[in-house]
Amino acid sequence: AQLVDKAVDKGIPVVTFNSEYEAESKRMTFVGQNAYQSGVVSAEALMKKMGGKGRILVVTSDLSIANHELRRSGFNATIEANKGMSIVNVLEVHDNNDEAYKKVKAYMEKDPNIDGIFLVAGGQTGTARVVEELGRAGKTKIVLYDFMKDILEYIKKGVVTCAIGQDPFRQGHDPVIYLYNYIVKRQTPPSDHMWTRIDVVDIDNVGNLLS
Repeated sequence: AQLVDKAVDKGIPVVTFNSEYEAESKRMTFVGQNAYQSGVVSAEALMKKMGGKGRILVVTSDLSIANHELRRSGFNATIEANKGMSIVNVLEVHDNNDEAYKKVKAYMEKDPNIDGIFLVAGGQTGTARVVEELGRAGKTKIVLYDFMKDILEYIKKGVVTCAIGQDPFRQGHDPVIYLYNYIVKRQTPPSDHMWTRIDVVDIDNVGNLLS
């Protein structure tokens, strides 16, 4: 935020995208997902697939990352409002698939009857491998982020339950347009937060992305 303010004070317009930092700054707008609301959507999707009851393991990147903590806050608030569901633990895996594989496997070998897993950020394929190898595909529901091809294949196989999309094309496209319009026309964006879509892909619509 301090570097953004330094640039703006020198007359350089700044648009941020994908992940908001915690501190306020003089940036013109932010283009990305409403992180808190995406956590709510993730929780609602997982609750639906779990039938409104069960025990959930949360796998996050790092508890110090503001954007990911907003996702987790939205998820937690939604789950905590449902008396049939509980969060049993939170694992930090630092967006690393190998670390996710080792930590999730170690945890699930001690506590195999986890009904759901919410991945706040990275570590998707590492976690999916554990669930598949332990024979928990379809039993332990997994909700995670992003539409990489390997994740879509895991959905098709029934290992991953839902993936949450962040509209990455718009995140890359719109900041450039807003900056161009400002530089050429002095036209500012209509809001200081330009939210992108929150998409949900599961077994019913994954074929649309794999075809």
